[in-house]
Amino acid sequence: MTRRPHPSALLAVALAASVLVSACGGGDVGTPDTVAPTVAITSSAAGTTATGPVTFTFTFSEDVGTSFTAEDIVVSGGTAGAFTRVSGTEATLVVTPAAGGAGTVSVSVAASKFTDIANNPNTAAAALEQSTNTGSTAVGGSTGTCTAAPCIGFSS
Repeated sequence: MTRRPHPSALLAVALAASVLVSACGGGDVGTPDTVAPTVAITSSAAGTTATGPVTFTFTFSEDVGTSFTAEDIVVSGGTAGAFTRVSGTEATLVVTPAAGGAGTVSVSVAASKFTDIANNPNTAAAALEQSTNTGSTAVGGSTGTCTAAPCIGFSS
């Protein structure tokens, strides 16, 4: 005599298989991610004139994993320092402005420099400028003629 499986046993097996396939990432795959990631750059000295090192923060629209590195950033008007990956959606770079006066530090990231988890590259570039003033290299002093005592001369 042939024994047939009970219908509820078949239902339980089908349900278990469905749960397993879903847990492994199978099943309905949905729509693939085709959206390019973007980056927004902010400065620790926003709205002011920086007088020392500036921390630039790079905030991504989605997780870019480890595809974004310090080498993806172009710095002008200063020297790149410590690069820190805060998370998959945020990184920072400390930039020290050029010494000796007022100027501008700028950081930029070109298109196609990083990708999201679905391997979509960034299609838009981003840049930010920060005004700086690290002081003057000129030595102060009077070039006038002393007419009142005590008067100390620095000639010769």
